[in-house]
Amino acid sequence: MWLLPLLAIGLAVAFAGNRGRACARGAPPGPLHVLNECLRTGREPPPQVILCAIAEAEQLGRPDVAYGIVRTFIEPV
Repeated sequence: MWLLPLLAIGLAVAFAGNRGRACARGAPPGPLHVLNECLRTGREPPPQVILCAIAEAEQLGRPDVAYGIVRTFIEPV
Protein backbone atom coordinates (compact mmCIF):
# COMPACT_ATOMS: atom_id res chain seq x y z
CA MET A 1 0.00 0.00 0.00
CA TRP A 2 3.03 2.27 0.34
CA LEU A 3 3.44 2.20 -3.44
CA LEU A 4 0.41 4.41 -4.14
CA PRO A 5 1.65 7.47 -2.20
CA LEU A 6 5.08 7.16 -3.82
CA LEU A 7 3.50 6.92 -7.25
CA ALA A 8 1.30 9.95 -6.58
CA ILE A 9 4.30 11.99 -5.41
CA GLY A 10 6.32 10.93 -8.44
CA LEU A 11 3.51 11.88 -10.79
CA ALA A 12 3.10 15.24 -9.07
CA VAL A 13 6.80 16.02 -9.41
CA ALA A 14 6.88 14.95 -13.06
CA PHE A 15 3.69 16.87 -13.81
CA ALA A 16 4.96 20.02 -12.07
CA GLY A 17 8.11 20.06 -14.17
CA ASN A 18 6.20 20.10 -17.45
CA ARG A 19 3.17 22.16 -16.45
CA GLY A 20 4.66 25.61 -17.08
CA ARG A 21 5.82 24.80 -20.60
CA ALA A 22 2.64 22.92 -21.44
CA CYS A 23 0.36 25.79 -20.45
CA ALA A 24 2.38 28.22 -22.52
CA ARG A 25 1.80 26.26 -25.73
CA GLY A 26 -1.89 25.52 -25.22
CA ALA A 27 -1.73 22.02 -23.77
CA PRO A 28 -4.73 19.71 -23.61
CA PRO A 29 -6.90 19.69 -20.46
CA GLY A 30 -5.40 18.44 -17.23
CA PRO A 31 -6.28 15.20 -15.44
CA LEU A 32 -8.92 16.82 -13.22
CA HIS A 33 -10.73 18.05 -16.32
CA VAL A 34 -10.45 14.63 -17.99
CA LEU A 35 -11.74 12.94 -14.82
CA ASN A 36 -14.66 15.37 -14.72
CA GLU A 37 -15.51 14.66 -18.37
CA CYS A 38 -15.43 10.90 -17.74
CA LEU A 39 -17.81 11.29 -14.82
CA ARG A 40 -20.06 13.66 -16.74
CA THR A 41 -20.40 11.26 -19.66
CA GLY A 42 -20.79 8.18 -17.44
CA ARG A 43 -17.54 6.48 -18.48
CA GLU A 44 -15.14 4.77 -16.08
CA PRO A 45 -11.92 6.81 -15.92
CA PRO A 46 -8.65 4.97 -16.59
CA PRO A 47 -6.45 4.33 -13.53
CA GLN A 48 -3.73 6.66 -14.85
CA VAL A 49 -6.23 9.54 -15.07
CA ILE A 50 -7.33 8.89 -11.49
CA LEU A 51 -3.76 8.89 -10.14
CA CYS A 52 -2.81 11.99 -12.12
CA ALA A 53 -5.97 13.80 -10.96
CA ILE A 54 -5.03 13.05 -7.35
CA ALA A 55 -1.54 14.41 -7.96
CA GLU A 56 -2.91 17.53 -9.68
CA ALA A 57 -5.33 18.20 -6.83
CA GLU A 58 -2.52 17.89 -4.30
CA GLN A 59 -0.30 20.14 -6.40
CA LEU A 60 -3.04 22.77 -6.51
CA GLY A 61 -3.28 22.67 -2.72
CA ARG A 62 -6.68 20.95 -2.66
CA PRO A 63 -6.26 17.97 -0.34
CA ASP A 64 -10.05 17.79 0.04
CA VAL A 65 -10.44 17.11 -3.68
CA ALA A 66 -7.59 14.58 -3.63
CA TYR A 67 -9.16 12.79 -0.65
CA GLY A 68 -12.54 12.74 -2.40
CA ILE A 69 -11.01 11.10 -5.46
CA VAL A 70 -9.20 8.53 -3.29
CA ARG A 71 -12.38 7.81 -1.33
CA THR A 72 -14.42 7.38 -4.52
CA PHE A 73 -12.04 5.43 -6.75
CA ILE A 74 -9.20 3.91 -4.70
CA GLU A 75 -10.73 2.82 -1.37
CA PRO A 76 -13.53 0.67 -2.87
CA VAL A 77 -10.94 -1.38 -4.75
